[in-house]
Amino acid sequence: MLDGIFSFVLLDTRDNSFLVARDAIGVTSLYIGWGLDGSVWIASELKGLHDECEHFEVFPPGHLYSSKEREFRRWYNPPWFNEAVIPSTPYDPIVLRKAFERAVIKRLMTDVPFGVLLSGGLDSSLVAAVTARYLAGTKAAKQWGAKLHSFCVGLKGAPDLKAGREVAEFLGTVHHEFEFTIQ
Repeated sequence: MLDGIFSFVLLDTRDNSFLVARDAIGVTSLYIGWGLDGSVWIASELKGLHDECEHFEVFPPGHLYSSKEREFRRWYNPPWFNEAVIPSTPYDPIVLRKAFERAVIKRLMTDVPFGVLLSGGLDSSLVAAVTARYLAGTKAAKQWGAKLHSFCVGLKGAPDLKAGREVAEFLGTVHHEFEFTIQ
């Protein structure tokens, strides 16, 4: 099974049929549209469909579409997924922390320099902290420099810029700020 962030169209040139799929939670954007003539259109941006399609919609996460069957089918069916049942697993902070750290580290497997987008909020601060700790213990730190680069974007004087700066200072990242205006 595919594991990661993706959306794709697979074309079978023998009969011009195709298969479209989107990652389990819909991280990548994907849209599907239908023309008046029955044609099917796929695009990663909605603007690619609006002139050509009579009807279009967001391609549902965790689904695939077959041109032969002309219907959606859910491919992502984890045993724990049941919309009618609210999970009641006991909270274990150690298990949660380890799962979060593994999820962040999994996305750092790259052979190019990387950084973190830091708003100063809880989510981005935790991702930056795990990334900084992981980077310090890898050969990538020696290759690209021992410090993680962090980036923050916001309006001049925005609280996000200030909070991002404070987190970056605490973590010791090389921090970059980009300000924009409403215009």
